[in-house]
Amino acid sequence: MQMKNMINIVVVGLTMTMLMGCSMKGKQGWLRDRSEDYVEAKSYPAIQIPKDLQVGSFSEEYQIPEV
Repeated sequence: MQMKNMINIVVVGLTMTMLMGCSMKGKQGWLRDRSEDYVEAKSYPAIQIPKDLQVGSFSEEYQIPEV
C-alpha cells in the first residue's frame, strides 16, 4: 500500500515538472520561437582581404559533365 502511494507521488511530481518545463515562455524558454533572432543580430563590417594574399589554385577534381 505504501509503495503505491510513493509511485503516485513520483508520477504526479514528474508530470508537474514536465508541464512546467513545456510552459516556459519568453526569450529564455526552451520552446521559444527563434524565427526572428536574426533581427537582433549584430552587424559587422565586411571582411578586408589582404592584397598580398595569394589565391589557391583550383583543380577540376569534380568536373561537371556536359548535359
